Amino acid sequence: LHEFTHRLNKELPEEDKLAILEMLWRVSNADGQIDKHEEYLIQRVAGLLHISDRDRVRLKLKVVVEGSS
Repeated sequence: LHEFTHRLNKELPEEDKLAILEMLWRVSNADGQIDKHEEYLIQRVAGLLHISDRDRVRLKLKVVVEGSS
């Protein structure tokens, strides 16, 4: 993961990194549930992209709430 996230950190603005994380949450929630392994992987990616825990959780809640509507 480090190889890919390192390049993204160098080349992307924060806004784009947040969009990537939101997309990961959407894929994980596509079946209506987020598995603990999916959540762990997203947590690792978020950390490597220097995305705060606050933003990570905010995006997760956004996706879960939209998915339940």
